Amino acid sequence: MPKCWTTDNKSEIPILRMSMCHNLDKHNIVKYIDCFQTIYGKALVFESLDISLFDYMEMKDFAPMLLSDIRTIIQQMATAFDALKGIGVIHTDVKLDNIMMVNHHQRPFEVKLIDFGLAIPTSQAKKFRGRQIFEIMSPEVFLGREFNEASDMWALGCAMFEMVCGPDLFTGECDYEIMLSIVELLGKPADHLLEKSPRAKIYFTKTDAGDWRIKTPLEFFERHHRRTEKSHEFQSLDDLKAMGLEEDNKTEAVEREQCIELLKAMLAFDADERIAPREVLTHPFITKVYPRDRVTDRALSLLL
Repeated sequence: MPKCWTTDNKSEIPILRMSMCHNLDKHNIVKYIDCFQTIYGKALVFESLDISLFDYMEMKDFAPMLLSDIRTIIQQMATAFDALKGIGVIHTDVKLDNIMMVNHHQRPFEVKLIDFGLAIPTSQAKKFRGRQIFEIMSPEVFLGREFNEASDMWALGCAMFEMVCGPDLFTGECDYEIMLSIVELLGKPADHLLEKSPRAKIYFTKTDAGDWRIKTPLEFFERHHRRTEKSHEFQSLDDLKAMGLEEDNKTEAVEREQCIELLKAMLAFDADERIAPREVLTHPFITKVYPRDRVTDRALSLLL
């Protein structure tokens, strides 16, 4: 049976109608059926789906997902992203809650991207959109730089981390704490990016030598501030490569290595260097064609 949601976003229905004109329900986008007026606003009618990926992980106590399941989900979301890029739409709210499973009892999983309440045409992308939640907001949005569909890839990377590990990737009570978490895990962004970022001075400051560094909590809050507890203890994304590996399982080591390499490409600080949807679809983790090179050699060394 179809399901209904209400909306007060005037751009959501045109975007949904456009997506259906291009048959994007065949590309892992939720199928929009119709709308009708209610006393609470427009009610939107969609195909009936199962549960969200967040609900699924909650059922499993947020245990790490199988790499095979992660591969299936990321492949389908990259397919959805590529379709949205083709019609010039940025979702801007990609998270586990908005990735719906068609049937969580049936493998391989089939998923669809839902909730276009914050979606915008790429042509209307503005600098800094405060409507997004900080935990999935991309660095370019924080810094007031021009943004595009690459910000959705960043958000999918945050969701992928949760699939791989369980906890949230970045945590904090405010934008500064999230930016601090990003820098601690991924490293400081290049100076040339900060030089061209209108909001860089909110989070970063220059040293006497002219180099940028992130502000300390005292510098940012101008008072003692108790930081929000982090949800994980990883010092870098590379730390995930050895997590849960079975002894002498070389295939799993290579597979996990490529999984984390894809995750790193999705979470590139510079949006121009972030992996694109079609590149995701041809990545070794997705295709399962693993090159024998220094990368896979490092993966095998984790077992030694």
